[in-house]
Amino acid sequence: MRYQMFLGGTHELRAPSPIRDEKVQNVPSQADCNTCKIGALTIYAPTFAQSPQTICGLRKQVVRYRAHQTIQRAGEVPSRAYTLFKGWACRAIHFPDGRRQILSVLLPGDTICIENIWVDNYKVPFTVRSLTDVVLCAFEPRDLLEIVDANMPQQRMFSTHVQHMINQAERRLVDIGRRRAVARIARLVLDIHSTLRERGLVEGETFEFPLRQEDLADALGITTAHTNRTLLTLRRLGALEIRLGQARLLDIEALKRIGANE
Repeated sequence: MRYQMFLGGTHELRAPSPIRDEKVQNVPSQADCNTCKIGALTIYAPTFAQSPQTICGLRKQVVRYRAHQTIQRAGEVPSRAYTLFKGWACRAIHFPDGRRQILSVLLPGDTICIENIWVDNYKVPFTVRSLTDVVLCAFEPRDLLEIVDANMPQQRMFSTHVQHMINQAERRLVDIGRRRAVARIARLVLDIHSTLRERGLVEGETFEFPLRQEDLADALGITTAHTNRTLLTLRRLGALEIRLGQARLLDIEALKRIGANE
C-alpha cells in the first residue's frame, strides 16, 4: 500500500464499540451528501467524487457538539472516526496541573481520530475538544480503511493528507523550538488561512478565527500575557489584527516576512 511509507505495519480490523452519546445531538438534515462541499476536502475525496451515496451509505451518524465540549478523551480507544463537517476543533495534551499543549487545530474536511483507521485498539494520547459548535460525520474505522485502501487515487489522497499532518507538526515543532513569539503567531495564522483558502472556505484576508488568546498560547508554548503583547505588536506593525472572533491579515506580505525572519 502506498501510504504504508508513512504508517507502516499491518491492519487488524475489528468491530468498534458503541458510540458514546452524551452531550451529542443527531442532526442528519445538516449534512446531505448530495449537496455537500466538504466531501471533496476529505481523505475519501476520490470516492466521494464518483459516488457521494457510497460515503453516505457508510456514514453511521451525524452528530453535533457545542463549543468547548470533549469529543474524544485521551487514553480511550475511539469508537468512531469522524469527518469534521462544520466548525473548528483541536487535539491537545492535558497535564495534571491544568496546563495544556494544543497539538493541532482541526478544520472542516479534517479527520478526527484518523489514527484509529489503521491501528487496532489504539488508545489516543490526546483529547479532542470542539473550539466552536461542530457537526461531525461518524464512520466505523474499518469502513474508512477499506475506502482509503481501495485504489491508487484513494491511497494517494490518504498519503497526501497524512503528509500534510506531518508537515504541520514539524513546522510547529520548529516554531516553538526556535522562533520568537511574533513569528510563531504569524506562521500559525498564515497556515490556518492558507488551509482555509485552499479548501475554498475563505475569500479575502478577513476570516472567522475562533481561537482565543489562551488557545494561541497553548498552541505555541507562550503565556497568555505574552500572546496579548505580541498581538498588540503585530497590530501596531500593521500586519495582523485578531478581534471579536475574526482575523484580519492587514498586510499579508509583512506577516510572511515576520514569520520567515523572526
